[in-house]
Amino acid sequence: MASLPLALVAASCVLLLATSAAAPPPAVHVVGGEKGWMVPPSGTEASSSFNQWAESHRFVVGDVLGFKYSKNDSVLLVPGDGYEQCAMAGAVIRFDGGHTNFTLDRPGILHFISGAPGHCQAGQRMAVRVAAALSSPATAPAPTAVPATPGNPPAAGSTTTSQTIVVLKLTTSAIVWVAIVCLFLFILTCIFSERELHPPRGMASLPLALVAASCVLLLLATSAAAPPSPAVHVVGGEKGWTVPPSGTETSPSSFNQWAESRRFRVGDVLDFKYSTNDSVLLVPRNGYEQCATATAVSRFDDGHTNFTLDQPGVFFFISGAPGHCEAGQRMAVRVATAPAAAPAPSAVPATPGTPPAAAGSSSQTIVVLKLTTSAVVWIATVCLFLFILICVLFYCNHQQVKMARDFIRCRGQIGQ
Repeated sequence: MASLPLALVAASCVLLLATSAAAPPPAVHVVGGEKGWMVPPSGTEASSSFNQWAESHRFVVGDVLGFKYSKNDSVLLVPGDGYEQCAMAGAVIRFDGGHTNFTLDRPGILHFISGAPGHCQAGQRMAVRVAAALSSPATAPAPTAVPATPGNPPAAGSTTTSQTIVVLKLTTSAIVWVAIVCLFLFILTCIFSERELHPPRGMASLPLALVAASCVLLLLATSAAAPPSPAVHVVGGEKGWTVPPSGTETSPSSFNQWAESRRFRVGDVLDFKYSTNDSVLLVPRNGYEQCATATAVSRFDDGHTNFTLDQPGVFFFISGAPGHCEAGQRMAVRVATAPAAAPAPSAVPATPGTPPAAAGSSSQTIVVLKLTTSAVVWIATVCLFLFILICVLFYCNHQQVKMARDFIRCRGQIGQ
C-alpha cells in the first residue's frame, strides 16, 4: 500500500509521454539536398536532376518540402502544362522568400518550376508524387487524375443511391485524455479514502494530490498550446456548390461575393457539397478566367470534398461540368497568413474583378489582446503552483510546531 503513490506517479509520467508522442512531427525533405533549389550543374535534366531526387524519396500527405534558394530565385507551383512548357504565367502560387516550407496536404502529383528566367529550361523543375498517408485524418479524398480533354463528368441519367453513414472516431489523443481523467479521479479517491480512515496519513497525502493536480494542469496547458481546430466553411451555404440561380457571377448569390464576405486563414477548410454529376477543379488564374478545365491542377468529383487551404495566396476553383463555369460556378478565394506561420508567399497577380479586391494604399495596425484558453490554463497553473508553495510552507511550519511541542512535553516529563 505504501508503494501506491509511486505507482500512480509512474503511471502519470507514462501517460504524459504518450500524450507527447501522440502526434509525431511530419517528415521534412530538403529539396536537392545540400545544394538546394538551384540550376543543376550540368544545366540539363539528364543528370543530378530534381526529378531523380524526387524519385529516390517517398512522399506522403503531411510531409514538408524544404526549398532553399537565393534571393534572385523563386519557387512556382504550376499545373502539368505549365511544368512541361516552363510557363510561369500559369502559376498557382509563387514563393520568393529564399526559404520556403511547402506542406503536401493531399495525394496526387505536384509540379514545381523556378521563376527565374531560363532556370526552368535549364532543368530547375520537379514533379513530386504524393501518396496518401496510412493514418491521415479523413479530410480531402485523393484527387483523381485530370483528364486530357476538358469536361468528363459522370454519365447523366444514372441512378444513384444516397446513403449517410455516421462514424464515431476515437483518436489516440482522446483515449489518452480519458485515461488521464480517470487516473486523476482515482488518485483523488484513494487520497480521500486514506484521509477518512487515517487522518494523519491523509494530511501527509496532500502533496501527492497537489502534484497530481499539477500534472493534469500541465497536460491541459500542453493541449491548449496546440493549434486550434481549423474553421470549416461550407461553400455556397445551404445550396452548396451549384450554378447560381441567375446564372451570372454578378448576382447576390455568386460564389465570389460569398468568399468576399468571409476571412480565410491558412489551415481553414473549404467544404464543397455538390451532385455526383458535378466536380471541383483547382485551376491557375488563366484557367479561372477562361473556364479552361484542361488547366486543372487537381480534380475532385465524389460529391463531397474538404479542401484544406495550406498556404497564403489566391486559390481559384471552377466547376468541371460543361457550361457550369461560364454560368457563374467559379470562385476565387484569398487566404491570409495564419498567426505564427511561415512567411507569406507573394500572390500571383490577377486581373481586376477576378479575385476579391485588394486592400487600399492606407494601412493601420490593430493590436488585439485575446485571452486564449492556453492563457487561462497557464494562469491557473501559476496559481496552483503558488498554492502548492503555501501548502508546503504551512505543512513544514506545522511539523516544526509539532516537534517543538513534543520537545517541550518531553522536557516536562523529564523534569517531573
